Amino acid sequence: MATPWTEPRLDDLNERVGKLGGEVCGLRKEMGQFRSEVRGEMGNVRSEVRELRAEVATEMREMRKEFSALQRTIIQIGCGLIGTLVLGILGLIGTQI
Repeated sequence: MATPWTEPRLDDLNERVGKLGGEVCGLRKEMGQFRSEVRGEMGNVRSEVRELRAEVATEMREMRKEFSALQRTIIQIGCGLIGTLVLGILGLIGTQI
């Protein structure tokens, strides 16, 4: 069976709820401070990410230039080899006639 709510019990409950309200207010203040800190840190993280993206973009541009130069060199070597092969074949045909 339930215990009846006497005046001392109600006073005790009121005191406990009052303390709990104070704790909730303290937690709200702490959460506000935490949010401010997180916002500040997120701003720093965002700026660092922007810097890193700029660095990566620069590196990618440089890599594209290097790949283009490599491709050009490979094409030049390939054309030189093909030209040499054609001249060798023509030389063989010329000596056989």
